[in-house]
Amino acid sequence: MKTRFLLTMILCAAISFAYAQDVLSSKQNIPVKKETFTSKLERYKSEGFKVAVILTVSPLTTKVPSTSSTSMKIEGEKVREQIVLKGEIALDDSDFTSLAASYAAQMNEAFGTDVFEVVDLSNIPKKESKWGEVYEWGKTKYKMVANYWIGPSYDFSKFSDKKTAKFIVNQSALVLEYIYDKKKGFKIKYPVRVGGLGFYTMSYDEEGALEGLKTVEELHAIVNPPMGADLATELQKAYDEKMPDYIAKRKK
Repeated sequence: MKTRFLLTMILCAAISFAYAQDVLSSKQNIPVKKETFTSKLERYKSEGFKVAVILTVSPLTTKVPSTSSTSMKIEGEKVREQIVLKGEIALDDSDFTSLAASYAAQMNEAFGTDVFEVVDLSNIPKKESKWGEVYEWGKTKYKMVANYWIGPSYDFSKFSDKKTAKFIVNQSALVLEYIYDKKKGFKIKYPVRVGGLGFYTMSYDEEGALEGLKTVEELHAIVNPPMGADLATELQKAYDEKMPDYIAKRKK
């Protein structure tokens, strides 16, 4: 039994080491002048580089006012007061992995390549920095990272004497690239700065139901929006509508 266990551990370690070796790459990503997104992917293919697709799911909170004031005013009269509640609710990343997988598959198909891969971040090397631990993408074959982001929030506000809670979930795929400059070393570029892929929203304003709330959990229990697989289905609908335009813009 001990021998079998030891052999299993050795095999797992060997597989882990082999994967780490596959992820790491000493080859540098040297930028090409006037390179289109399509030609960049063609170069990646020829040089053995990959595009990491990662999923980021933010916790559900109430939306913070965009200005120093909690109110919006028209002609000097307060008409809308935004309310911030305590706490947050974590969403389960696994409910949305299919969206990241769809993105990788559709980008590969649209650009006739296979460089887009959904990546497990636990396999990416990290280092300490003044911002804490950061991933060392420049040392891997993943010279480009597409961050598929799911951002839920409540826009909780008061109009005159009536409170309204709008549940909003945005999704986007923003892309950054790690390039190597002979003089300055590693730099980050943004091939896709605005990558909106639609949203889901619903409003709740039943008279008196939203009074006296202190936490996001209390608000969430009252609004009761679709969550989990149901929310993923709604986001998939928005994604299916927006993705053709997202791809078309990258091909210009």
